[in-house]
Amino acid sequence: MKYKPQVLPKLTCRAGYSLHKDMCYKAFTTPRSWEGAYGRCLSHECGQLAEPRTQNIDEFLISLKNAADPKNKFWFGLRRNRDVSLREQFHWATNPVDIVRVNASYTNWAPGRPDDELGYEDCVFYVAKDLSYSDTWNNAPCFTGLPYLCSTKPLEIQ
Repeated sequence: MKYKPQVLPKLTCRAGYSLHKDMCYKAFTTPRSWEGAYGRCLSHECGQLAEPRTQNIDEFLISLKNAADPKNKFWFGLRRNRDVSLREQFHWATNPVDIVRVNASYTNWAPGRPDDELGYEDCVFYVAKDLSYSDTWNNAPCFTGLPYLCSTKPLEIQ
């Protein structure tokens, strides 16, 4: 029996998306609420709001949003826990059980953030490049209209 090396499939993305590691990402510049952005990502090829769970992904998403519109803020898939007793916890949109505490192994919060000055700053965005603490995370009311970052699984080509 002759050994046949396993050939891994090549990955590609749908038009407009950029491949990074094992996911495809795209910046959308039409402002939407966090929930509206979440729904639009789901409707685009069964995607999701992008989740910068590591520094590497975070840096890639920052470059993507700055290429699309460096002077704007962008939603991504992190929000505050809705349970009043757990207000200091945030979770990823794809897994509400996966809690991201303020002191998690990787976060990119702006200094002094997250806060909740208004009492309903539950959704997380990237700070615009030209503002203080540019390209860091901050939280705002979810109804705020902002551009957003989506991710989806890549396509395999043989």
